[in-house]
Amino acid sequence: MTNILIIEDVQDIGENLSEFARIAGFNSHYTETYSTLSSKELRKASHIILDLNMPELDGLDILDELKIMSIEAPIILCSGMSDDIITSAIDVMNELGLCFGGCLPKPFTFEQFTTCISKASLAPSAVSSSPQDINKTRLTKGDLKIALQQGWFYPVFQPQIDISDNSLMGIECLARLDHPLLGQYTPDAFITRLVETDLIDEFTTVFIRNTLTDLNSIGYPRDKRISFNIDPKSLHRSLLTDLTRYLSSQHIQPEQICLEITELSALGLTKELRTLLTKIRMSGVHISMDDFGTGFSTIHELDQLPFDEVKIDCEFVSKMTERAGSLAIVKNIVSLGHDLNMVVVAEGVETQEQVNILKQLNCKFMQGYFFSKPVILDELASKLHHM
Repeated sequence: MTNILIIEDVQDIGENLSEFARIAGFNSHYTETYSTLSSKELRKASHIILDLNMPELDGLDILDELKIMSIEAPIILCSGMSDDIITSAIDVMNELGLCFGGCLPKPFTFEQFTTCISKASLAPSAVSSSPQDINKTRLTKGDLKIALQQGWFYPVFQPQIDISDNSLMGIECLARLDHPLLGQYTPDAFITRLVETDLIDEFTTVFIRNTLTDLNSIGYPRDKRISFNIDPKSLHRSLLTDLTRYLSSQHIQPEQICLEITELSALGLTKELRTLLTKIRMSGVHISMDDFGTGFSTIHELDQLPFDEVKIDCEFVSKMTERAGSLAIVKNIVSLGHDLNMVVVAEGVETQEQVNILKQLNCKFMQGYFFSKPVILDELASKLHHM
């Protein structure tokens, strides 16, 4: 049964929503203040309609409370506020892991109300599928050491496409962990633990070597780029020494390799860091600033350090069809990258509309689910065969 909880401080609007629910055959409970609600009433709701502009706790504060209570019901934002405020509120919901059920603009019609409820019923619960719930067991140092020894870390590969002729420009190699007892883990769950347990250097060396061996076994083209994500804490001279020696032993040209790095400013722009990155570039290996525009990635780093590639963060790419601000950011990153003679790669491309916009902005290289999800080695071999 559909049980709609309405949190709305304007009585006429709240009563109107309640009446619409009754006509549509839904149960509803209306309150003007969040503080009067019991946990039972909150958990009973199959849908929550929330006004953002509330006099006691505002809608954003209420979202925090709903997160604390692990509410899984889809939440419909009911507001007459501007689109940019609504969009920011949706971002907050996503960050909290709450289920966004849609927007009901004020004023609204009965048809808009019923359509919104129907669509919200199809929304997946963000709470139940959060990474914290999927990966409940925290990996210990022993777990990680055994995983390294037993080869439980493995790569998946996401193609990077040259949109000018739809050819393969390269691949990004992404790490996964398949623990026989604890299950699948994504990098969000194990990279931080590798850093905390001082195993990140060993992991980086093992992962790069094993991945290059795997790619060699399927005859990966020697003229296509191979990109690896590198944690900043792995950036020291031994990484360069080991990498160049291994590339030489396998007859792999350094120019085929690209190291994607994020959040360098956390380390400080020291002379040692500049020297190391310069030596990496002098060896022929490419250096990419990953997730540009987020976290610590800054224009200052592009100017001070020898990057020759910049990757546009998927957050900007995914929202550029909805937000003028995101579109402007993407446009300026592409222009800046080209002015600095850098390769520019757009990440997270998922739709034809995004492809068309990026082409208009003269962004030549793209990756994302529109072209391919990350695939295992055998699937990559099959894709290469058909390219």
